[in-house]
Amino acid sequence: MSAERRADNFAQAITAKDEQAAQAQCTPAGWSPDQDTPGSLYKQAVRKGMGLGAGVLLAEQGERSAIAVPLLRVDEAGQEHILAGLHLLDTGAGLAGVTKDAQVAHLFVEGAIDAPPSFESLPESEEATSFVALLVEALQSGRQQVLADAASDTLESLRVLRQLAHQIEEEGQSVSLERSYGLQAAGRFCVRILVGDRPMYWMLQRAPGGGLQSRMLSTLGSFERLLDPAKLNPRPV
Repeated sequence: MSAERRADNFAQAITAKDEQAAQAQCTPAGWSPDQDTPGSLYKQAVRKGMGLGAGVLLAEQGERSAIAVPLLRVDEAGQEHILAGLHLLDTGAGLAGVTKDAQVAHLFVEGAIDAPPSFESLPESEEATSFVALLVEALQSGRQQVLADAASDTLESLRVLRQLAHQIEEEGQSVSLERSYGLQAAGRFCVRILVGDRPMYWMLQRAPGGGLQSRMLSTLGSFERLLDPAKLNPRPV
Protein backbone atom coordinates (compact mmCIF):
# COMPACT_ATOMS: atom_id res chain seq x y z
CA MET A 1 0.00 0.00 0.00
CA SER A 2 1.28 3.47 -0.85
CA ALA A 3 1.92 6.07 1.84
CA GLU A 4 -0.69 8.35 0.24
CA ARG A 5 -3.31 5.60 0.48
CA ARG A 6 -2.39 4.90 4.10
CA ALA A 7 -2.71 8.61 4.95
CA ASP A 8 -6.11 8.73 3.23
CA ASN A 9 -7.29 5.63 5.13
CA PHE A 10 -6.08 7.18 8.37
CA ALA A 11 -8.01 10.40 7.66
CA GLN A 12 -11.17 8.40 6.89
CA ALA A 13 -10.77 6.45 10.12
CA ILE A 14 -10.62 9.71 12.10
CA THR A 15 -13.81 10.94 10.43
CA ALA A 16 -15.54 7.62 11.14
CA LYS A 17 -14.08 7.44 14.66
CA ASP A 18 -12.90 3.93 13.78
CA GLU A 19 -9.96 3.30 16.12
CA GLN A 20 -9.24 -0.18 14.76
CA ALA A 21 -9.02 1.10 11.18
CA ALA A 22 -6.76 3.97 12.27
CA GLN A 23 -4.44 1.64 14.15
CA ALA A 24 -4.19 -0.63 11.10
CA GLN A 25 -2.45 2.20 9.19
CA CYS A 26 0.26 2.65 11.85
CA THR A 27 3.39 0.93 13.05
CA PRO A 28 3.36 -0.22 16.71
CA ALA A 29 5.50 2.78 17.67
CA GLY A 30 3.27 5.07 15.61
CA TRP A 31 0.15 3.96 17.46
CA SER A 32 1.64 4.69 20.88
CA PRO A 33 0.18 7.56 22.94
CA ASP A 34 3.52 9.37 22.89
CA GLN A 35 3.87 12.89 21.54
CA ASP A 36 4.17 13.33 17.75
CA THR A 37 2.59 9.98 16.86
CA PRO A 38 -0.43 9.21 14.66
CA GLY A 39 -1.90 7.44 17.69
CA SER A 40 -1.92 10.59 19.78
CA LEU A 41 -3.16 12.60 16.77
CA TYR A 42 -6.10 10.21 16.31
CA LYS A 43 -7.19 10.50 19.94
CA GLN A 44 -6.85 14.28 19.96
CA ALA A 45 -8.71 14.69 16.65
CA VAL A 46 -11.61 12.46 17.72
CA ARG A 47 -11.86 14.14 21.13
CA LYS A 48 -11.87 17.67 19.69
CA GLY A 49 -13.94 17.03 16.59
CA MET A 50 -11.12 17.62 14.10
CA GLY A 51 -10.21 15.83 10.89
CA LEU A 52 -7.58 15.58 8.18
CA GLY A 53 -7.88 16.82 4.62
CA ALA A 54 -6.49 15.26 1.46
CA GLY A 55 -2.80 14.41 1.66
CA VAL A 56 -0.05 15.43 -0.76
CA LEU A 57 3.30 13.70 -1.05
CA LEU A 58 5.97 16.05 0.31
CA ALA A 59 9.03 13.82 -0.15
CA GLU A 60 10.02 10.18 -0.50
CA GLN A 61 13.30 8.29 -0.49
CA GLY A 62 13.56 4.51 -0.44
CA GLU A 63 10.71 3.22 1.69
CA ARG A 64 10.32 6.45 3.67
CA SER A 65 7.72 9.09 2.78
CA ALA A 66 6.26 12.27 4.22
CA ILE A 67 2.66 13.19 3.43
CA ALA A 68 1.52 16.80 3.96
CA VAL A 69 -2.05 16.98 5.31
CA PRO A 70 -4.18 19.86 6.64
CA LEU A 71 -5.69 19.53 10.11
CA LEU A 72 -9.32 20.67 9.78
CA ARG A 73 -12.34 21.61 11.79
CA VAL A 74 -15.81 21.63 10.18
CA ASP A 75 -18.25 24.25 11.50
CA GLU A 76 -22.02 23.89 11.86
CA ALA A 77 -22.51 25.22 8.33
CA GLY A 78 -20.29 22.48 6.94
CA GLN A 79 -17.41 24.82 6.14
CA GLU A 80 -13.90 23.48 6.58
CA HIS A 81 -11.35 25.58 8.49
CA ILE A 82 -7.65 24.72 8.33
CA LEU A 83 -6.14 24.73 11.81
CA ALA A 84 -2.59 23.64 10.99
CA GLY A 85 -0.42 21.90 8.44
CA LEU A 86 0.89 18.48 9.46
CA HIS A 87 3.20 15.86 7.95
CA LEU A 88 2.55 12.16 8.40
CA LEU A 89 5.78 10.16 8.41
CA ASP A 90 5.59 6.74 6.76
CA THR A 91 8.32 4.11 7.15
CA GLY A 92 7.00 1.90 4.36
CA ALA A 93 5.50 -0.41 6.96
CA GLY A 94 3.03 2.15 8.27
CA LEU A 95 2.55 5.63 9.67
CA ALA A 96 5.09 6.16 12.45
CA GLY A 97 5.21 9.87 13.27
CA VAL A 98 3.69 13.33 12.90
CA THR A 99 5.38 16.71 12.69
CA LYS A 100 4.36 20.27 11.85
CA ASP A 101 7.85 21.09 10.65
CA ALA A 102 8.67 20.39 6.98
CA GLN A 103 12.39 20.33 7.80
CA VAL A 104 11.84 17.56 10.32
CA ALA A 105 9.81 15.65 7.72
CA HIS A 106 12.63 15.95 5.17
CA LEU A 107 15.20 14.83 7.74
CA PHE A 108 13.10 11.75 8.45
CA VAL A 109 12.79 10.91 4.74
CA GLU A 110 16.55 11.35 4.30
CA GLY A 111 17.21 8.96 7.19
CA ALA A 112 18.77 11.54 9.53
CA ILE A 113 16.15 10.94 12.26
CA ASP A 114 13.62 8.24 13.07
CA ALA A 115 9.90 8.37 13.66
CA PRO A 116 8.22 9.27 15.84
CA PRO A 117 10.59 12.25 15.87
CA SER A 118 12.13 12.69 19.31
CA PHE A 119 14.50 15.51 20.19
CA GLU A 120 15.64 13.65 23.30
CA SER A 121 16.67 10.61 21.22
CA LEU A 122 19.24 12.56 19.19
CA PRO A 123 22.79 11.24 19.68
CA GLU A 124 25.19 13.07 21.94
CA SER A 125 27.89 15.27 20.42
CA GLU A 126 31.30 15.41 22.05
CA GLU A 127 32.13 18.35 19.80
CA ALA A 128 29.17 20.37 21.11
CA THR A 129 29.92 19.44 24.72
CA SER A 130 33.57 20.52 24.40
CA PHE A 131 32.60 23.77 22.66
CA VAL A 132 30.08 24.82 25.30
CA ALA A 133 32.46 23.77 28.09
CA LEU A 134 35.01 26.25 26.70
CA LEU A 135 32.36 28.98 26.55
CA VAL A 136 31.27 28.34 30.13
CA GLU A 137 34.90 28.51 31.24
CA ALA A 138 35.28 31.79 29.34
CA LEU A 139 32.11 33.14 30.95
CA GLN A 140 33.33 32.25 34.41
CA SER A 141 36.72 33.88 33.83
CA GLY A 142 35.36 36.94 32.02
CA ARG A 143 37.22 36.37 28.74
CA GLN A 144 34.94 38.46 26.56
CA GLN A 145 36.87 38.01 23.30
CA VAL A 146 36.37 34.24 23.40
CA LEU A 147 32.64 34.82 23.74
CA ALA A 148 32.51 37.36 20.92
CA ASP A 149 34.39 35.05 18.59
CA ALA A 150 31.98 32.20 19.37
CA ALA A 151 28.81 34.15 18.62
CA SER A 152 27.03 33.56 15.32
CA ASP A 153 26.04 36.50 13.15
CA THR A 154 22.88 37.31 15.12
CA LEU A 155 21.82 39.77 17.76
CA GLU A 156 20.26 36.88 19.72
CA SER A 157 23.55 35.02 20.08
CA LEU A 158 25.22 38.11 21.52
CA ARG A 159 22.33 38.76 23.89
CA VAL A 160 22.51 35.19 25.16
CA LEU A 161 26.20 35.42 26.01
CA ARG A 162 25.79 38.78 27.75
CA GLN A 163 22.83 37.45 29.71
CA LEU A 164 24.79 34.45 30.92
CA ALA A 165 27.81 36.58 31.78
CA HIS A 166 25.58 38.82 33.92
CA GLN A 167 24.02 35.84 35.70
CA ILE A 168 27.43 34.43 36.53
CA GLU A 169 29.22 37.68 37.46
CA GLU A 170 26.44 39.71 39.07
CA GLU A 171 24.06 37.08 40.42
CA GLY A 172 26.64 34.44 41.31
CA GLN A 173 24.79 31.65 39.55
CA SER A 174 26.60 28.48 38.54
CA VAL A 175 26.47 26.94 35.07
CA SER A 176 26.90 23.21 34.53
CA LEU A 177 26.56 20.94 31.51
CA GLU A 178 24.05 18.07 31.47
CA ARG A 179 23.69 16.56 27.98
CA SER A 180 24.44 17.32 24.34
CA TYR A 181 22.41 16.63 21.19
CA GLY A 182 23.75 16.42 17.64
CA LEU A 183 21.98 16.62 14.30
CA GLN A 184 24.94 16.37 11.95
CA ALA A 185 22.85 16.29 8.76
CA ALA A 186 21.49 19.77 9.50
CA GLY A 187 24.66 21.20 11.06
CA ARG A 188 22.79 21.92 14.30
CA PHE A 189 23.71 20.98 17.85
CA CYS A 190 22.52 21.67 21.37
CA VAL A 191 23.78 21.34 24.92
CA ARG A 192 21.39 21.25 27.87
CA ILE A 193 22.85 23.29 30.71
CA LEU A 194 21.80 24.21 34.23
CA VAL A 195 21.88 27.90 35.09
CA GLY A 196 21.53 27.71 38.84
CA ASP A 197 18.83 25.04 39.06
CA ARG A 198 17.09 26.08 35.83
CA PRO A 199 17.55 23.89 32.71
CA MET A 200 18.31 25.75 29.47
CA TYR A 201 19.13 24.58 25.94
CA TRP A 202 22.15 26.17 24.29
CA MET A 203 21.61 25.96 20.52
CA LEU A 204 24.62 25.82 18.22
CA GLN A 205 25.20 25.76 14.48
CA ARG A 206 27.95 24.72 12.13
CA ALA A 207 29.98 27.82 11.19
CA PRO A 208 31.00 28.58 7.59
CA GLY A 209 34.61 27.76 8.52
CA GLY A 210 33.67 24.32 9.84
CA GLY A 211 33.65 24.92 13.61
CA LEU A 212 30.67 25.63 15.84
CA GLN A 213 28.94 28.90 16.73
CA SER A 214 26.65 29.90 19.56
CA ARG A 215 23.18 30.61 18.15
CA MET A 216 20.54 30.97 20.86
CA LEU A 217 19.48 29.91 24.35
CA SER A 218 16.05 28.38 24.85
CA THR A 219 13.97 27.14 27.75
CA LEU A 220 12.61 24.48 25.38
CA GLY A 221 14.49 21.63 23.73
CA SER A 222 12.77 20.90 20.42
CA PHE A 223 13.45 20.30 16.75
CA GLU A 224 11.75 23.60 15.95
CA ARG A 225 14.15 25.59 18.17
CA LEU A 226 17.11 23.55 16.98
CA LEU A 227 16.41 24.05 13.28
CA ASP A 228 14.56 27.33 12.82
CA PRO A 229 16.79 30.40 12.29
CA ALA A 230 13.95 32.59 11.01
CA LYS A 231 13.30 34.46 14.26
CA LEU A 232 16.91 35.55 14.67
CA ASN A 233 17.90 39.04 13.56
CA PRO A 234 21.15 39.61 11.64
CA ARG A 235 23.84 41.40 13.58
CA PRO A 236 24.20 44.95 12.19
CA VAL A 237 27.27 45.54 10.04
